[in-house]
Amino acid sequence: MKKTLLIIGGILILAIVYLMNFGIQIGDNIRIGKQNDFHEVKQKYDLNGSKFNTEYLENDQLVFVNLWATWCKPCIEEMPLLNTVKQKYASKNIQFVSLSIDTDSVKLVRFLESKKFEFQDITLDNLEYKTAILNFLDNKQADYKINSYVVPTSYLIKGKKIIRTFKGGFENESDLTSVIDAVL
Repeated sequence: MKKTLLIIGGILILAIVYLMNFGIQIGDNIRIGKQNDFHEVKQKYDLNGSKFNTEYLENDQLVFVNLWATWCKPCIEEMPLLNTVKQKYASKNIQFVSLSIDTDSVKLVRFLESKKFEFQDITLDNLEYKTAILNFLDNKQADYKINSYVVPTSYLIKGKKIIRTFKGGFENESDLTSVIDAVL
């Protein structure tokens, strides 16, 4: 009896150690153990090969980029306002995109599927270039190791140049629309 309990205890300990180091995914919604982390993706430090560069920086449109996270309460609170602004400028020469600093891809995908945010999220399409994009937005060298972020932060970009940076959330629509109107 003691031998059986020791064997079961040993197997249980091995299972716990395995789950802590590797994790296991059961279906689409259940994850036990270590989370997938975006930092495991090998980073490229040149924006030229990124979809962000080819689809948003290399055109003549104004680009509004919102830096956010699923765990950031002010980010979530400002989303309805940002969705309204995006709808207001639907026929104008401006693109609205978002970039998440989340490290849990499962949580990010689940949030994006909820359709609470109507922006095109570029995070998953640009995982290899995430550091380079964040450095571009922060006016740092492409290979600079980023240690901290302020979210929400938004950027207005035109012609590969950051025209305006907004740190913190927006309290009302006119804070943003007055700047966009001046640039358009």
